[in-house]
Amino acid sequence: MRITISHPDLTGNPNTFIDNTDGILAGATSITARNPAGFSANDLILLGNYGDEDAEIVKISSISSNTFSTTATSFAHEQETPITKIDYNQFKVYKSTTGSSGTYNLMATKALNVDESNNFYEEFNVSATDYFKFSYYNSYSTIESELSSPIAASGFSFETLKYIQDRILVLFGDLNEEKIKRDYITDWLNEYYESLQIRLAGGSSGRFVSSADISVNNSKTVDLSSYNILQLFLVELSTDGTDFDNLLLPINFQDEFSETDLTRPIYAYFKVIGNTMYFEDEITGTVRIWYWSAPSRLSDETDTLVMPFGYSTEAFVNYGTARSYEKDRKFDEAKYFRQLVKDYEDRILPYLKNKLRYSKYYMKTTFRNSFL
Repeated sequence: MRITISHPDLTGNPNTFIDNTDGILAGATSITARNPAGFSANDLILLGNYGDEDAEIVKISSISSNTFSTTATSFAHEQETPITKIDYNQFKVYKSTTGSSGTYNLMATKALNVDESNNFYEEFNVSATDYFKFSYYNSYSTIESELSSPIAASGFSFETLKYIQDRILVLFGDLNEEKIKRDYITDWLNEYYESLQIRLAGGSSGRFVSSADISVNNSKTVDLSSYNILQLFLVELSTDGTDFDNLLLPINFQDEFSETDLTRPIYAYFKVIGNTMYFEDEITGTVRIWYWSAPSRLSDETDTLVMPFGYSTEAFVNYGTARSYEKDRKFDEAKYFRQLVKDYEDRILPYLKNKLRYSKYYMKTTFRNSFL
């Protein structure tokens, strides 16, 4: 089995450029930085960009003005070569033979191959039930990142960030990431992910809706900050902790409903501002909220599109490919893939959402019938 491990994310890290007029030679231990702000002694720095033939990591031993004293470089570097702080210089691979939640044992510690677009780890003694995790490691400070999500020996699943990135790079014809970096693709996929979340949150099969019970005692407010709510669908109240036979309605529907319209009585009206739900009157009992939970952004290559978005990997791949061509200023190709995205959405989205949203008809039919 061969595991592909991406490099650490450098987004937001301090960066500058080599400012030596003639660049630096292989074996150099002194680098003039254009702007040393944000760098400190003992920092690791990446010279060049991921995938550059002469990219490498060195350690700053001290800084004087704008001069970095470092461990010796292995390659020569020209003036204007990027300098970026990097937190790690190695990666570790762990393996579990007892399932994804089993005990993971360290299998290898390897240097980051920053002169390649990705890192690779090969393991030949595997079974289909084995799982792997990886972490990043700083061999100087001994700081280790959190472990990744489990990777099945059978490889990345169809809905994982890594698999979608690979499909985009194949379609775009840039497997070596010379024009498009995986970080770009991740940003574009999250952009589309958030767009779909908003468009689908207006309605859904109950299969994709979450619920939570919140105890309230003589209060006019409920704190919702611990719930990642994208869309609130329904609020119920139980005064005995068992039967949720009372309804709470948004204040903007106060003039649209009477209790004769519904099979259950309207107990109170509420409004939501920020992460707080406000009631007109004090409430005592258990408030049950039904809501669409917003999925977390994709970041780790093992992150997976949650359902129902996992049904839409084709749209994600086409969207990412369109954005890649747009960045490369090949707008005819981008237009083609944009059209594929639209065609797919026209076919699939009607099956993933309920367009009724919070209309009067939607509210009445929802409350007259079982929500799930």
